[in-house]
Amino acid sequence: MPLTHAVLAQADARPDAAAFRIGPGLLTYGQLAALASALFEVLERLSPAAASASRIGAAARLVAIETGNHPLFPAAFAAASAGINCAALIDPGLPQATRRRMLAALAPDVTIRAEDDDLLLQSGTGTERFSRASGASGTRLPEGDGAAPFLVVFTSGTTADPKPIIRDRRSWRQSLVTGAGFFGIDAASTTFSPGPLAHGLALYAMTETLAAGGE
Repeated sequence: MPLTHAVLAQADARPDAAAFRIGPGLLTYGQLAALASALFEVLERLSPAAASASRIGAAARLVAIETGNHPLFPAAFAAASAGINCAALIDPGLPQATRRRMLAALAPDVTIRAEDDDLLLQSGTGTERFSRASGASGTRLPEGDGAAPFLVVFTSGTTADPKPIIRDRRSWRQSLVTGAGFFGIDAASTTFSPGPLAHGLALYAMTETLAAGGE
C-alpha cells in the first residue's frame, strides 16, 4: 500500500508512538505493524497467491473490507492493500441488498467484516476470526508495485448502485508526498477526521497522517 514503508519505519523507530485512535481504542505504530502483518498472513492462508486471480487482474488478491469505523480498520486496510492485495471498501451503512449486489459484482477473494471487537475473514476455502490477541506474525508486511491497483472505492450511489473507482499505489504515493509538504503534516501532527473510513476523504486523511508518522 502507499504507506507500508512509512508504517514499518515508524514501528521500527517509534513503536510506542500513537498511530490511530477511535473512541477508547488506540493502536501504536508497533501494534499497527504487527497486527497488519498477522492479518496479511491470514489473507494468504485463506487465498494463496497462486490461486488468486480476481476481477482486477491475474495474480491479484481482492479483499473486501466491510467493517465500518472499527478499531482494527487501519490494520485491515494495511494488510488488504499490501503486496499483491487490493482493498475494496464497502460501507456497512448501505442497505443490505445494495451491499450484496456490490459484493456479487466484485467477487472478492476474501471479505473482512466486524465481529464485535474482532474481525471475521471469509473466503471460499474457510473462515478465520482475528483479534488483537491473535498470534504474532513472522512476516514483514510487503510493499506493492506502484502501477498495480491497491484500492477500490465507490461513488455515493445517489442515482443507482455505487460504482467502483480503482486507484493505483503510485497515484496516492505522489499525492501523499505533495500534500505532506503543502499542509505541513509531520510526526507531530494529530488529525481529527469525523466520518466513515469507507469513504475517500476520511480514508485519505487517515492515510496521509500515518504516512507522515502522525496520529
